[in-house]
Amino acid sequence: MIRLHSGFDSLDFAIEANITKKAAEHLAWAQGAAREKREPQLATYGGQNFHVAESGATGGYRYRLDTGPFGETWFVKEPNRADPWGVRVSIKSLPLAVYGLERCIVAVFERLEALGATATLQMTSLGRLDYAQDFLLDGFALDASCIVAHSRTGTSADMELATDSTGGITRALRIGKMPGKQVGIYDKRRDVLDKQKEEWWDIWNAGLDKQGLPRIAKDTTKGRLWRFEVRAGKKFLKAKRAGTLADLLNGKGIAALEEVAAKIRYTEPSEGDGNRARWLDTPEWRAVREGLATAAACAGAQSDPLNDPLNTPLSAPSNRLPSVPPTAPFAAALTTAETPAGSTATETPYETHFDSPSLAFADCAEANEAAAADELAAKVRETMRCQAKRQLMQQMVGCSASFAQLEGYNPDEPTEAAEQVAWLLGATSTEGSVRFAEKMIQARERYGFITKR
Repeated sequence: MIRLHSGFDSLDFAIEANITKKAAEHLAWAQGAAREKREPQLATYGGQNFHVAESGATGGYRYRLDTGPFGETWFVKEPNRADPWGVRVSIKSLPLAVYGLERCIVAVFERLEALGATATLQMTSLGRLDYAQDFLLDGFALDASCIVAHSRTGTSADMELATDSTGGITRALRIGKMPGKQVGIYDKRRDVLDKQKEEWWDIWNAGLDKQGLPRIAKDTTKGRLWRFEVRAGKKFLKAKRAGTLADLLNGKGIAALEEVAAKIRYTEPSEGDGNRARWLDTPEWRAVREGLATAAACAGAQSDPLNDPLNTPLSAPSNRLPSVPPTAPFAAALTTAETPAGSTATETPYETHFDSPSLAFADCAEANEAAAADELAAKVRETMRCQAKRQLMQQMVGCSASFAQLEGYNPDEPTEAAEQVAWLLGATSTEGSVRFAEKMIQARERYGFITKR
């Protein structure tokens, strides 16, 4: 059994804050452009980039924003004093895997500040928290009958079981129901291939490099790469008094996830023992619980501010970061929030907007680990760029073949047909150079989060 990856995989939370009216006007303009062009439009505000969608979301959120694969999805309401909870954020799994929890949280508050809003970690409400662990396993066969849920877990509706089986082999299992507690076990290799998430091979191999172990490849991991996820929803987190980001950084979020893993277990059935509660955890589930315990210990190691090397304010480009209670891990690194003088739209050069999040982050990692995260992010970004190029090339080949057929070229002479279509494409692009340049600008805005220019 080899652990490939361990860390937070999903984090959703609402923020008790409203953006400024000027920021809302800028988003409204971008939303109008998105509706006109029928695709998300890039909006730069306060030095931050957001792709603004054509519509908002349920719950009164007028705007839906996306900060790219290394960022978050934002849901923003019109500024309204009568409704202080004006922002909801969902941090994506990729930045959590590459940068870690604390760095992602600081990036969110930097973007929030750019929109003219301020808040503290206490002024948040967690909606969902997932912790994922990936293992390379030999001979592992997923079996729904091995699941044991605590008798006090809840009703059968709360503990619904869902499986995904193909050819008599169970590929995925989900037990529990959100917004309560839930456990998911599934074939992560298949998930990555089906959803074309090529970047995960970089993440896994970076973890293996760190352990001094051989790298893995697609063709050697079939049926061997499994993910175990422990999830806690808003209802369960609130019941465990882990309802804010401050609680999460204090270690209460991990404690809640540990309880989920204790109440919903993957076990080894014991022949002759009808009391399932006495069945022992499988080695895989013991490793999952040990991983959560290690994460909890890491948080606990930072709970003493007197011995915390981060007990100094950040020398950040922006010091208006959220305040943290004194007992929180990473507490001293985040200083009390100040009210910004105001935020205005900027015309910062495009190339500067798509770098990795600010290095002014609150993280228990050493500086060399931060550099390693940035190096991994660069590799992942390049993988995503190459994947996008391959997909576009496939589309170009398909369109070129269709065009060649319409032009009457002989399919028995594909080389000549391809050359003729390529010549026509080049001539058309040259003649319509202005239009071609406009299309390139649109592509730059679409792919800017994974390219440098």
